[in-house]
Amino acid sequence: MENKYPELERLKNIQEQSQLCGNFLEWLQTKYRMIGKRESFENGYIPFTYSSYINITELLAEYFDIDLNEVEKEKEQMLKDLSK
Repeated sequence: MENKYPELERLKNIQEQSQLCGNFLEWLQTKYRMIGKRESFENGYIPFTYSSYINITELLAEYFDIDLNEVEKEKEQMLKDLSK
């Protein structure tokens, strides 16, 4: 039987790893200045840009290849299904 909520299932499967990584990143932010994402130019990449805040949730989703928009859609669908 096919899972109706595949992205939520993927998220559940990496939850423990993601939590550990998130805890580490939060701790790291309290100790060190974090830098932002590389920005591309026509001739390549600059080393980095400074960022005052790195969204840990988005960073972990990118690392674990989780589509947060799809997660939200599946959550909304799950709520609709439960209310039937």
